[in-house]
Amino acid sequence: MTDLREIVDKTCDKYADRKFIYWEDSETKETTVITFSDYKKKTNKVANMLYDLGIRKGDIISTLIPNSLELTYLALGVQKIGAIFGPVNNRLLPDELHYITHNNESSVLITTEEYIERVEQFRSKLPYLKHLILIGDSMENTLNYSELMQKSSENLPPEVEINADEDPAFIVYTGGTTGFPKGALLTHKNVIRDNEMVLSLEPGQEIPDIFSDGEHHMALVVNPLFHVNALISSLFLSLTLGGPFLLVRKFSASNFWRWVEKYKITNTMVVPAVLAILLKVGNEKNYDISSLKSIVSAAAPLPVELRSEFQSTFNIAVIPGGLGMTEVSSGCFGWEGGPIIDGSVGKPLKGVEVKIVDQNDPSVVLGPNEPGELILRGPHVMKGYFKNPEGNSAVFLEGNWLRTGDVGYFDNDGYLFLGGRSKDMIIRGGENIYPIEIEEILHKYKGVSEAVVIGKPDKIYGQVAKAFVTMKPEYQATEADIIEFCKNNLADYKVPVEVEFRDSLPKSKIGKPDKKVLQEEEIEKSKL
Repeated sequence: MTDLREIVDKTCDKYADRKFIYWEDSETKETTVITFSDYKKKTNKVANMLYDLGIRKGDIISTLIPNSLELTYLALGVQKIGAIFGPVNNRLLPDELHYITHNNESSVLITTEEYIERVEQFRSKLPYLKHLILIGDSMENTLNYSELMQKSSENLPPEVEINADEDPAFIVYTGGTTGFPKGALLTHKNVIRDNEMVLSLEPGQEIPDIFSDGEHHMALVVNPLFHVNALISSLFLSLTLGGPFLLVRKFSASNFWRWVEKYKITNTMVVPAVLAILLKVGNEKNYDISSLKSIVSAAAPLPVELRSEFQSTFNIAVIPGGLGMTEVSSGCFGWEGGPIIDGSVGKPLKGVEVKIVDQNDPSVVLGPNEPGELILRGPHVMKGYFKNPEGNSAVFLEGNWLRTGDVGYFDNDGYLFLGGRSKDMIIRGGENIYPIEIEEILHKYKGVSEAVVIGKPDKIYGQVAKAFVTMKPEYQATEADIIEFCKNNLADYKVPVEVEFRDSLPKSKIGKPDKKVLQEEEIEKSKL
């Protein structure tokens, strides 16, 4: 089977003169354009740079870098010498950064001036670290990225034997909403097959050139490349398709519509919170956004009402991003050209096997319309968590079935409807309550911008539902209003007993509403 190294080189040769990455500097607003030929040379230079430093097959290269051209070169360059790319969330605090870079036994850590002070707080506690490389001005006790790259050859790096089935290409850490983060090892095969399945292709089938139609195409990547969503479903997918994209440092509400007009953006992928923010700010400067035909909403549940309001406001199609997770190299459910069903995440991608099983006894397979835990298997499922036998035994069942922790059911037509994560489920006096169901109702209340539901400790029922809501600036509501609305739309035991209004909700490191923070706050209040 082919590997990532071969795919990068062959694709870059095939589309050599095409423009691949547009990068806009966040300060100067100047644009740098990288062709596919340029990209091949840059990834070669990255591989040779690391090889010259003594890095070999199996070594892990961690990066603490925001979205940038340098990060794209590293993301698909380190594999050319058999090394493993380990992007680290740049929003983490020093203790969290230390845990990940120590846990994954990083041989090299590459960062920027912005984060070097954080790194210096734990650098001495990284026994496996051989080199600290700095992007930016030279500093004592670091190697300078630009100087190393300047000296590095742009020719193909030394040949290394890669077993695509077994050899990891990436190590990506999960969000860590339960316990410590775990490093998911994604092999070359995992990533390649996930990409093929997203495109509905058979293994090894040639990817068609969909950009030879003479039409203008330009994607926008605002999601962070330390997340598999952007790393694999944006960067790698765009490369294999031979299509261009604009890469920006991060999402900016004040720049989003300007980017659309300036670069004539045709499609993008965002988290649902971005859609809510764009609805809040609107398009006050009346930018021409007619080029933007579709937005994929991914990485978190998309409220039906939010999708509807965004589409009607901006006349832009919003496509629910199906279902994905780090452990399956990004995607596992989608629409495969079929109709989009509100509230569903679609059907399994071609090549993915799925079951709904009893949460307490996974050997019991449930039928249509019976809620349980989703388990799946396929060629895109991770090799396992890095040096974590306990974590692996907790998620892998006999036959290499992966427990996703997602609770849901299949309808009679095979569409999956999720009820949330099993760990998020509220158990009220023996009744199971899935927060996502209540959240969908809350988003239907006029003026609600964001809504999150958690389980609040209760002396009688064990847990009851509590809602946290943010309102759009021009709207107001009372707790009684919201509760009454829920009573009219939900079974009585599902109605939140309390609604707390906030100006904003806490977010996780990848931009999702952080239920863990809210739950911890409620637990502390219950102790008073």
